[in-house]
Amino acid sequence: MDSYFSISDANKILPIVIKKFNYAKKMKSEVMKIEQELSSNITMTASLEQYGSIKRKLNSVVTKFYQSLEDLENTGVVLKGLDEGLLDFPAKRFDEEIWLCWKEGETEIKFWHEKDSGFEGRKPISVMISAWLRVIRIRFLLASVIAVFLGIAITWWQIGTITIFDAALTMFGVLALHASVDLLNDYWDFKRRIDTTTKRTKMSGGSGVLPEGLLKPTQVYVAGIIFLLIGASIGAYFVITDGIIIGVILAFAVISIYFYSTKIVDWGLSEVFVLIKGTMIVMGTYFVQTSDFTESVVLGGIIMGILSSLVLFITSFPDHDADKAKGRKTLVISLGRQKAAKMLLVFPLYLLISLRII
Repeated sequence: MDSYFSISDANKILPIVIKKFNYAKKMKSEVMKIEQELSSNITMTASLEQYGSIKRKLNSVVTKFYQSLEDLENTGVVLKGLDEGLLDFPAKRFDEEIWLCWKEGETEIKFWHEKDSGFEGRKPISVMISAWLRVIRIRFLLASVIAVFLGIAITWWQIGTITIFDAALTMFGVLALHASVDLLNDYWDFKRRIDTTTKRTKMSGGSGVLPEGLLKPTQVYVAGIIFLLIGASIGAYFVITDGIIIGVILAFAVISIYFYSTKIVDWGLSEVFVLIKGTMIVMGTYFVQTSDFTESVVLGGIIMGILSSLVLFITSFPDHDADKAKGRKTLVISLGRQKAAKMLLVFPLYLLISLRII
């Protein structure tokens, strides 16, 4: 396939496609009408001249009909059934070829199906979009949004100005890296059959997208790598503009994100990773704006990291049995549920220390 349609591209060209489809259908109707007329003239006492005239007329309409089909498919669509009113737009979901599906009477592209399935296998596009939003875990991205905004807020408080472009690019890069770790985590948890044995809640147990078969594992893995490369590319830009310190932060982020679900969690360092990640996001955001670190931004980063780590610590309680069975070593598994529950008091203590209340 030479070209693929995005959903927006397909909807943009759809009015033209519908017009060409209707014309092709009209031409087919004309062909059938004239064929019936020709058949009637054979059995009646029509002259050969009349018969020849109708035959030439039929040839002309048949030519127009086949030309209309060619014009229709020259738009890039594939006609699956003129009588059934079915057209497919070739498309891609990362590395997988799919069809965006249209049926006569529909005013926009609302459905898709896999390459080897037909009309019966089509699914709403809204389900596909919601599946991607689920697997990226939108609600958890809020932690990174807050961390970036904290770094920006401290910058504004201390120097009274921020560079909007750098702030926006930082936010986009951090969200790309966060999405990457969530996607790769879902992929590896599914491959290790962790998400198929744990009870899913709103805050734990994975997104459930892969066990439910809404997406394919390879799609999620490729998406995770793409987001990782996007985040790394943005980070590389800041390494060029702001120096080696951003390079150190970026190297930590890329390496730890890729190995988070296969090594870091198994080593019992997931909470430590999240703590450092939250701290570095705040400090990195501030450094991009000021090329400096201050005591306030370090403390702010630590507080953000502790809060993020606390969320992970709490959400690992429901996953205890499944994680333990597959060789993971979260803090809850290392301590045991009862001791881990008592450890909940330690996180506020760290916060108090960071805030210099104690």
